[in-house]
Amino acid sequence: MNCARVAAAVVALAIGCDPGQVSMPDGGIGDAGGVPSDAGDGGHADGSAFEIEWRTAPKVPDSAGGPWRPQFELARFDLTDVRVVGDVGVLAAATVELEFSDDDKPATRFEPAAPGRYATVLGRIAYVEIRGSLDVGGELGGERVDFVIEDRPPPQVGLALALGDAEVKPGETKRVRIRFDLRALVDAVDWDAVDNEDGTLELESDGPQIEAFRTALAGAIRLE
Repeated sequence: MNCARVAAAVVALAIGCDPGQVSMPDGGIGDAGGVPSDAGDGGHADGSAFEIEWRTAPKVPDSAGGPWRPQFELARFDLTDVRVVGDVGVLAAATVELEFSDDDKPATRFEPAAPGRYATVLGRIAYVEIRGSLDVGGELGGERVDFVIEDRPPPQVGLALALGDAEVKPGETKRVRIRFDLRALVDAVDWDAVDNEDGTLELESDGPQIEAFRTALAGAIRLE
């Protein structure tokens, strides 16, 4: 099956490939659907691997400019059904949990990975949590206040990133870097219209600004 031909379609998340394994950020083994270790020309039990390095902009903890001047203290993204789709098959992770709080640089490693070209990263965003502080005006008088975003987006909210020319070579690890643009997510929200709960601005899944946040979410995940 030429999986790259359907990489941009949602059906790519359900391509039937034989089970394999993927090394998760904590070093454990997560559920995966990839090609078997003896597949491909010459197999790929030779140390070939594909690795995604996850980053945020700005890093956490750190601050950003813009109208709200946010300071970020924590960012968490839980992903499900993550797929790396290529001509030689599909690398898959059932769950990827990413937490950024101390200049963390987590990575998701798919090993073994069949040598060949990989075209697309697909997945669903199951949970987002971002915490910090920012400047708001209006009745708060331009004071600095804490904020929290907690959302469990609907199934159609996900990531679909074209990898360009990402090739796993025999015996080598191909690394790509994906960045979450935290400032873009904060800038998408009118924080003056968010409920202030005991001094903390809380944006949740049923909040009036959540659709603006979700719209920004798809464009805020980028390949570096």
